[in-house]
This record gives sequence, structure tokens and C-alpha cells, in this order.
Amino acid sequence: MPRPGHARPRAALTIRPGAPGFTLIETLVVLVVLGLTFGLVTPALLAPTGPDPDNGLESVLDAARRRAVQRAQPLLFIVNTDGVWRLHEGAGTWAPPLEEGRLPSPPPAPLRVRVSALGACLPAADRADGVRLDPARCRVPAR
Repeated sequence: MPRPGHARPRAALTIRPGAPGFTLIETLVVLVVLGLTFGLVTPALLAPTGPDPDNGLESVLDAARRRAVQRAQPLLFIVNTDGVWRLHEGAGTWAPPLEEGRLPSPPPAPLRVRVSALGACLPAADRADGVRLDPARCRVPAR
């Protein structure tokens, strides 16, 4: 019987084997997975997807590459000698362009580039323009 003015003693915190709950290891694994997810997804969501029109061909190629990776599908990038560029879905020009614009300084030759869903850039097989392209970085090498 408790003494007057004192609360009843509570049962001591005991952990019984087989009791429901999470272990420290399980909690740490969940935190690591969440941290990796946020670390990988956040930069992709915050990165600009459109090209910088003042930066020229490099910027537009970068934007096409990011867009192909985000959509997880190949795209066709076309630049005419007048500087007009178009980005088409898939491998053909039959569909309306996803994006289009005009470069401030047009290239010396027309350029057709297939951008893979993994971000690699290769000159289109149906067109040999003589324009060299670094396929891994989607860059036109400096001359």
C-alpha cells in the first residue's frame, strides 16, 4: 500500500525478448536509405531543365541530355545552319518538337544528334555532317 503523498511505483522498463519494435540497426538502415534517396533525387529536381539561350550550343546540348535522362527515352536533337534547333521525341521528326529555339551563333554545318536515355550523344546515323562530338560529355570539341 502506497504511503500518503507518494505515487505508486511504476514498473521498471524491461525489454522482453520477442517484443514488437525496431532495433537500432533497422532504424539506422532506414535513415541511410532516406539520406541516399534525398541526396540523389534533390539535385535532379532542382537542376534547370531548359537551355540557357545566351550560352549557345553547349547549353542546349546539356539541356537535351538532361531531358533525355529525366524522360528515360532517346531524343533527337537537330540544329540547322540558320541556328534554329529542335528537340524531338524518339528517333524521328514526325512528331511536333518537344522544344525549339534559336542559337545566338549558328554552327557552320547542320547537326543531328541522337541523345540516348542514358545521356550519351551520338551523331545521327542518317547524316554524316563531319561535326565531331564527344559522346560521353555531349560536347563539340574545341578546334
